[in-house]
Amino acid sequence: MNQLLRRLPPLQRTVMAFNLDDCSPSETAEALGLPAANVRQNLRRARINLARMLEEDEGGTQ
Repeated sequence: MNQLLRRLPPLQRTVMAFNLDDCSPSETAEALGLPAANVRQNLRRARINLARMLEEDEGGTQ
């Protein structure tokens, strides 16, 4: 999983790390000084990108 996280853009990687540490988007937004909507959007994009990467990796190993 760490290898996949490293492939994310920096902000997506950061918000995903906060999420994995059980921080809410509001808590993450406060810590980063960003609007909560930005954090939620980047978290959504990170999840989409991670899912895409997992699919690509699975497709390449079969």
